[in-house]
Amino acid sequence: MRCINLLVKTFGHLQHRQKRDYDLRLAQNQYHNGDLVYKIDSSTKIGHSKKLRSPWIGPYLVVSDHFPLYTIKDRKGESVIHHDRLKKCNDREIPLWLRRLRHNMFNDTSFVHADESTDEDTQTASDNNLLYCGGQLLQNLDLVGDVSLNDDFQQLFIDQENSDDEEPQGL
Repeated sequence: MRCINLLVKTFGHLQHRQKRDYDLRLAQNQYHNGDLVYKIDSSTKIGHSKKLRSPWIGPYLVVSDHFPLYTIKDRKGESVIHHDRLKKCNDREIPLWLRRLRHNMFNDTSFVHADESTDEDTQTASDNNLLYCGGQLLQNLDLVGDVSLNDDFQQLFIDQENSDDEEPQGL
């Protein structure tokens, strides 16, 4: 009987130590509404090598967050998934359908696409947060807060705006 009590006590200490070590290494990713995430793809198709394809599919939009479960949305519909199967999306280019979905989610009125604005006089101060290149909208800096432009690109962008404002001299 004494031997059994000693084993129970020893295993209890071992279980506590293993739980503590596991909890220290556990990565709990928390996402918020509007975050872009990838979902792990554990499905396998006959004839396709799992080693040669990307394990992540997406991007998806987080619609609701009830930690540890998240509701994510793509073009086809919504699904509920555990945080262990998600990874934050850090892509520089976001698909247009996803930007529109994200915009509709937040009801942001400052979003203006280059094709939708025909009158330059109607542009507001909030349009300064839009990044255009060759007449095409690259990014709405209000909607994508985690995108940071390096100093060289910002200076190039500012120089382009200044050169557009100046009228040609000479001749």
